[in-house]
Amino acid sequence: MRIVRIAGTLTVMAALWLAIGVSSVSAAAVVKTITVGAGPVAVSSDGTHVWVTNAGDTVSEIDASTGKVVKTIPVGSSPAYGVSSDGTHVWVADTGGDTVSEIDASTGTVVNTIPVGNAPYGVSAHGTHVWVTNTGGDTVSEIDASTGTVVRKIKVGSSPDGVSSDGTHVWVANGFKHGTVSEIDASTGKVVKKIKVGKDPEDVSSDGTHVWVANYGGDKVIEIDASTGTVVRKIKVGRRPFGVSAHGTHVWVTNSYGDTVSEIDASTGKVVRKIKVGRRPFGVSSDGTHVWVANDRGGSVSEIKIGKRWVVPKLTGRTLAAANTAVKQADCAVGKITKRKSSTVPKGRVISSSPKAGSEHRAGTKVALTVSRGKH
Repeated sequence: MRIVRIAGTLTVMAALWLAIGVSSVSAAAVVKTITVGAGPVAVSSDGTHVWVTNAGDTVSEIDASTGKVVKTIPVGSSPAYGVSSDGTHVWVADTGGDTVSEIDASTGTVVNTIPVGNAPYGVSAHGTHVWVTNTGGDTVSEIDASTGTVVRKIKVGSSPDGVSSDGTHVWVANGFKHGTVSEIDASTGKVVKKIKVGKDPEDVSSDGTHVWVANYGGDKVIEIDASTGTVVRKIKVGRRPFGVSAHGTHVWVTNSYGDTVSEIDASTGKVVRKIKVGRRPFGVSSDGTHVWVANDRGGSVSEIKIGKRWVVPKLTGRTLAAANTAVKQADCAVGKITKRKSSTVPKGRVISSSPKAGSEHRAGTKVALTVSRGKH
């Protein structure tokens, strides 16, 4: 799927706990819905500010600490899916103007307008370079961030959409019928591999070890091993996945036809939860503490706070005192204690727990224990 805007309208702890069997995982919930401009699509967070493209040829700047819009910045014509912040500057793909707008993040003003290729779409800023897909020209423009000049154009696959750079390689989702990801050597600008990923790859995000691709047409996320360039997993998510953002141990994917975000555990490739957001979510960006989602139909951004859940440790066979300690260290509490006869579990030791071992629960959850009173 491709988004095109015409005249402003959208058409298309971990190690410490291991010895006792406790681990923490992320928990997430929408804590705020922020009204921005009409038809927001792309979003990028640098941890301090969040930048959102709107259909009215503007970018909304959100203060990440308060969740308030602090400025609306006019940019070029029809900014679509491309926005990327490196903390100092923000780069916006002006699809309708064949340009990239460079915004000074400290002042919120456009300081440069850079001609690139035909219909620029995706943007990824990393270090001293900015990478832009030109969806109408089947190329990627490489911009020197210090000078704001295009230093080369690289031929990739058909209709390139999303782009992600990890500093060593640049990964490009070639959409529509092509169904591939181009791997570019960032130092040479040469395409070193084209990887088949399936139907209509829309967005791509690299964490340096793995590359995650949202396949809009296949309702899947494709996981690529960055060292080998091979597909290692195909993960079923929601309907019409559009945006993807990998950060740390989790990957976040917008399901544009389900009004949800899928959270994937990066180590297992499993969807651990789906979070309800606004209508027609497209862009997504995670900064480690929050996930920001652009809801096109709602004219809003959903702010998801990443908290912690705890996995109930294995308590079976432990003494009541040891079980009590383990539960408390998991930020949970011992609930009701029931004693019953057991011919197999020694007196005073735990037979079972509820919730059971391995299940996820929020901090403070009460864990009920069944304890053996022996054979008699």
